[in-house]
Amino acid sequence: MTLSLIDIVEYKYPGQIALGNVYFRKIEPDPEPAPAPEGEPAPEYVYFEPYLAIAYWNVPNEVQPTEADLLAYGALHERAIEIYSVATQSSPLIQRLLDTTAQSRQYYDAASCVSYVTSSNTTWQTESQAFIAWRDSVWDYAYNLYNTLSGNEDPIPSIDDVINGCPVITWPN
Repeated sequence: MTLSLIDIVEYKYPGQIALGNVYFRKIEPDPEPAPAPEGEPAPEYVYFEPYLAIAYWNVPNEVQPTEADLLAYGALHERAIEIYSVATQSSPLIQRLLDTTAQSRQYYDAASCVSYVTSSNTTWQTESQAFIAWRDSVWDYAYNLYNTLSGNEDPIPSIDDVINGCPVITWPN
């Protein structure tokens, strides 16, 4: 996975992009940067794919970092940022898996299915209990995976691998 400026900012300043406190703009890399003045070292150019720069910064109590500072931070925390990125991108997909699984039994969504746990209708009650046990095992799997990855150097799975690794529900007969 190649880290983007967005990945690094989202990790270091969680939620600030979604709150509208950070915006980005595309930049065109200079194909031939200007030479350094005589006797001075050549300037260091830092480009991010797809060539982004911070266009707006209003993160409370935080001075705007330079793109170079963020790149250095990203290099130091690359694995943690990659795990965070997979976790934050897979979480809504896991929720969608929960909702579509409940919908396969004609419930509106996962929350609706769970609400039948105390139903007087024994079919709905047992389906809800099975669903709750499965839902818990799905989230246990996901969080255990993320925590395990944080403590080792195993390859970080793709988002598809995370979703495909989720336990399968067994509905009552």
